Amino acid sequence: MGLIIAVFFLLLIASPLLMMGAVMPFLWAPGSLSGPGAGGASGPPDGPVPAYVPAEIQYHPMVSAYPALVAWLAKRNSALADDQHLAAIEAAGQRWNVDPLLLLAITGQEQSFVPRRGNWQAVERNPWNVFGSWQRWSGGFDASASWAANTVARLSKGCPSDTSVIKWVNGFDASGIRSNPGWGYAGDPNWWCGVSKFYNQLQQVAKGGG
Repeated sequence: MGLIIAVFFLLLIASPLLMMGAVMPFLWAPGSLSGPGAGGASGPPDGPVPAYVPAEIQYHPMVSAYPALVAWLAKRNSALADDQHLAAIEAAGQRWNVDPLLLLAITGQEQSFVPRRGNWQAVERNPWNVFGSWQRWSGGFDASASWAANTVARLSKGCPSDTSVIKWVNGFDASGIRSNPGWGYAGDPNWWCGVSKFYNQLQQVAKGGG
């Protein structure tokens, strides 16, 4: 009898969760299992370099712009203002065929380029908030950069020709509905606006105009 009662209570507790999965399928979306929000990774991702990444955000070396970028970041008291951090971003971008300037721009949108205040040492380990947030996953800066690049590359696949790639990576259409079959990088449908702003700024800095 005790076992029957225990099973009954387990089903009572589980049934609302099952109903939520049926009513709100985004809780179980495929993208949430392989991009930011998944959790559980112990190292960087693996796999072939994606050739499908749109030309708009494909990898371009930024090594020559390191001095300008370091100076720009230093003005913001950024923990990323050194060659070591930029080299890690560069390597992640090259590995997954994503412009490292875009990856750096995402840290601006996600964590304001990690200013040295508060709990910045912990934030610096995952400024892209992959696997949910820096509080949920702290696999280290290099691994975080690689996961961010991998996620951006994956979500860029199949971008319509009339759509901004960064908006497509965000995952929403103009009406605020999830339109990317891979789900999306962020829950905020305006995330792409901030990323685009920082990306444009960093491109100007890299060209010597910022």
